[in-house]
Amino acid sequence: MARVAGPAMSMEASGKLAGTIVFSRWKGRSVVRQLVTPNNPKSAKQVSMRACMRFLSHRWATIATDDQATWQDAANARKISPFNAYTSENQAAWRNFLPPSINTPIARATTSGTAPTVDATAGVRQVTITITPGTENNTDGYVIFRQTGGEVTPSISTAIAMVPKTGASETYVDTPLTPATYHYKARPFSADGLWGQVSADKQVTVS
Repeated sequence: MARVAGPAMSMEASGKLAGTIVFSRWKGRSVVRQLVTPNNPKSAKQVSMRACMRFLSHRWATIATDDQATWQDAANARKISPFNAYTSENQAAWRNFLPPSINTPIARATTSGTAPTVDATAGVRQVTITITPGTENNTDGYVIFRQTGGEVTPSISTAIAMVPKTGASETYVDTPLTPATYHYKARPFSADGLWGQVSADKQVTVS
């Protein structure tokens, strides 16, 4: 960022010039800087990590106070908030393809039951996923996996969403999509971070 006097042969200038530089005001001074287009990469792993973070951010608000309190020691040790300790540890676990836990130390002792049923309905550039649980046991949420070109293999690279368990069935809208044939699976996980059984593959075509 450079400070300028009489920018662009004028007393004051603002906005873009030739798609390369930007004139603006900063702390009462005229300045000029390079025009930079924000980068929002969407690799498969980045989509997966963002899905995990969205889940954790929403889930924290519904966790019981006693479970939230288990994160206090980890927070104190790192001089961060319990929420940040919770999200940090669970995101680190997710990088190793381990589901999140509501408390710590993470036990991963209770499985979340049998495989759910997945239904998929195609719409305009979207697919609506409905997850109906099988026999449940402490299910806290579901991870939804998607890929094209054949049956989906559950992994961190094919995970597109984490959906909390809130009722008799859960719905997720996958959008925007380009025309193709998509394969989906869902896998439940327990409140203490252990996987349940994965669903059968569901195929749907978006035109």
